[in-house]
Amino acid sequence: MSDRKAVEDLWHQRLRGVKLRLEAAQQDLHEFLRENPFRELSSPDGHYAYRQAIRAERLALQEYARVRRIYDDLMVRGIIPDEDVLGKEAGADE
Repeated sequence: MSDRKAVEDLWHQRLRGVKLRLEAAQQDLHEFLRENPFRELSSPDGHYAYRQAIRAERLALQEYARVRRIYDDLMVRGIIPDEDVLGKEAGADE
């Protein structure tokens, strides 16, 4: 397998992984909202849980956008991610 193909496969797997995490965070938020009436969100615990669910979704969306941008640059523009990006990703996967 060529180095280019290996890099493409790696980033495709990473893109699928972050998409699954985004979908899970979105589902968690939707379930939270379905199970917790808005009047319960005014309590400190309810408000905290709501903010945590929103934060998890936002962080997952940011990571998806970052990985998607790298993948698009690779596939469309032929830009190979630099070593810093690869190193950061390797640390994040552990």
